[in-house]
Amino acid sequence: MSSGLLGFIIVFVILIIVFVIVVLVMMNKKNPKTSTTTSKASPKALSLEQMLSRLSNPNLSSSELHELILIFINTQKLPFKSGKNLSSDAKKKLDFVTAIAMHESSTAKNISFLNRELSKRYSSYKKEIDAYEQMGLAKRKMRENKG
Repeated sequence: MSSGLLGFIIVFVILIIVFVIVVLVMMNKKNPKTSTTTSKASPKALSLEQMLSRLSNPNLSSSELHELILIFINTQKLPFKSGKNLSSDAKKKLDFVTAIAMHESSTAKNISFLNRELSKRYSSYKKEIDAYEQMGLAKRKMRENKG
């Protein structure tokens, strides 16, 4: 092989590699990959009452429930727990856990995600979070047995 032909092949291969890299970079810019948590981390702010009101709609899908859970986790804070008695504010916020657990469209994935996230953030409330979840599941089971 002549050195001219070998040089041409090397330049051609380098151009192909550069072209592939440019195409990949352009495709990556057109389709940025964001995680679900990041893209849903700053949804519309809703009050606790608005979230509980939305949960009264039996037609919510599992994904809509997940969005409400993310809003709750990112906007609602449980107060500092002092002693064994819960404040009325803490009880209202834990009622959200019950409402999620008893919603007919709620999946095990929704319920466990809420429980896991709240338990991570508020380890002192672990027993109460579990108890309110169990209340919701019991209410759901009673409703299902009636209908």
